[in-house]
Amino acid sequence: MPFVLLFLFLSVVLAYAYLQSEGRQDAIPEPAQLKCSEGETRACQVHVCTGVQQCVNGKWGNCEWEIICSPGAYAPCSPDMCGTIYMVCNDCGSGYETCISGREG
Repeated sequence: MPFVLLFLFLSVVLAYAYLQSEGRQDAIPEPAQLKCSEGETRACQVHVCTGVQQCVNGKWGNCEWEIICSPGAYAPCSPDMCGTIYMVCNDCGSGYETCISGREG
């Protein structure tokens, strides 16, 4: 008798799992935006950083941008490098904010 109950229980669990997997295939179609043509590029954004993605093997790659400075780093704006007027590297490392005077800290 215990084997019959175990068999029935397992049959119900397997039938439920099968039906659930069938429903998921229909409910979650592959998003069209993930497909792309080889070498194609598009603009992208990660938090406040904007960059470019490239299509590789039919899928969009990582969002990349050129890093030219360390985020938060100071650089002088004046040619004499005296440091009284400076600019700060943005959060992405892709460029500097406008020049400001009076360095804090």
